Amino acid sequence: MKNRQLNREEEVLRDKLSELNYEFQPADWDALEKQLPSSGSGSSWLSGKAIVGAAVVVSLTAAWFISQPAADNETAVQKEKKAVQTEQKDAVSPKTEDQTQSSTTTQLTENSERASEEEVLSTDETVVAENVTSNANEESSPLESSSNEERSQIMDEAADENIQFSEENSDEAEIAAEQKRTESEEPNINGIIAPDKVCANQDFRVELDMKADLPEGYTVDWLIDNKRFIVGSKITGMEISENGMKTISAEVKGPNGELYQSYSSSITTVDIPELDFTYEDLKDPYLDFSAKVEVTDDLFDSYEWLGEDGKILAKGANPSIDFRNKGVYDLKIRAKTAEGCYQEISKPLAIAEDFDPMAPNAFTPLNQDERNQTFMPAAFKLRDDRYKMQIMSLDGNLIYESNSIKDEWNGRMHNSGQMLPAGQYLWKVIISNNEGRQRTFIGNIRILPD
Repeated sequence: MKNRQLNREEEVLRDKLSELNYEFQPADWDALEKQLPSSGSGSSWLSGKAIVGAAVVVSLTAAWFISQPAADNETAVQKEKKAVQTEQKDAVSPKTEDQTQSSTTTQLTENSERASEEEVLSTDETVVAENVTSNANEESSPLESSSNEERSQIMDEAADENIQFSEENSDEAEIAAEQKRTESEEPNINGIIAPDKVCANQDFRVELDMKADLPEGYTVDWLIDNKRFIVGSKITGMEISENGMKTISAEVKGPNGELYQSYSSSITTVDIPELDFTYEDLKDPYLDFSAKVEVTDDLFDSYEWLGEDGKILAKGANPSIDFRNKGVYDLKIRAKTAEGCYQEISKPLAIAEDFDPMAPNAFTPLNQDERNQTFMPAAFKLRDDRYKMQIMSLDGNLIYESNSIKDEWNGRMHNSGQMLPAGQYLWKVIISNNEGRQRTFIGNIRILPD
């Protein structure tokens, strides 16, 4: 049978017993005899010795009992009790002196042998008392009062409880860690970012207000007026083109398809007025390549007019636009409402050279009939503009220059020198007005021979 595990007090007692070595001395027995009653028969003297020996045996047995398993201790105590009772009966029974002396001598011999090993209990009664008290206090413990088999079962159950407690703690820790991990992996969404008002037939953007990307396994269903148009996607923002009052919703779903959270936003669509414009090709010499444009109904807050290259040519509801040359041009107008809604259309414009300087292409300065003897673009005579005319040879040499509409060229060098030979010459007229506008006209003139 295996010994049970000793507690701390029992280990201290065992160590002290091992350190001590009791040696029996005859003087000890003499001292013991002097303490016994001197009167009485030999039988009474032997009976006293038997009682003292029994007491020593009981004390030593208590020490041995402490170091043994609980079941063995219990059996030893019962045996010792029976031995003491038998010795007491023998001591008071009418036996012969020889028999009593022989029995007592044998018992004392055994006791002396055991006393030589464990007498320390008689000199260390305090330790024994404390240990017995400790054992008495622990009588309620199943481990001290049960048999080895029961104690083993109780220890197993305690171990199972410890394991179960440890597993429960571990499970709780795992659940807490999983909950923390789950919380850290959940979407951090504040709602939907969307405009309160949008313009009809124009794209607008809606998106989830997120501080991080959508965690793994999460998806989004997008709905317009409770009708799904995107399902199970990772799309967190998009451009939408819808008309009228709309409710935009986003349903965020977890890894198992369960609804995590739903977000929605109501959006009002702003209707945009119709846009159109007309134009007029201007015939003024300074605005000859310009057109007067005007919106049909002034229902917008602002207007921009753009050329074919996308550059802004003018602003306003009815500006004049200079195209700088004749031709056909695509003109785009972009209008904006007070709510910020845009509308734009394009139209072709035909720009002609409407101002005719009325310049002849030849004249005869030496003709004797005095007809067609000078050169002057006739249309400039009808205008009150600052005027400058230059006549040049084909190689660019200046022949004549005048700042007066009344001074016509007569075919001579500077209008006073020798007559220039017949042939082709160049002319240029520059006009300007008080508004700072200026325009240049050029052409060819031929001197014809007589």
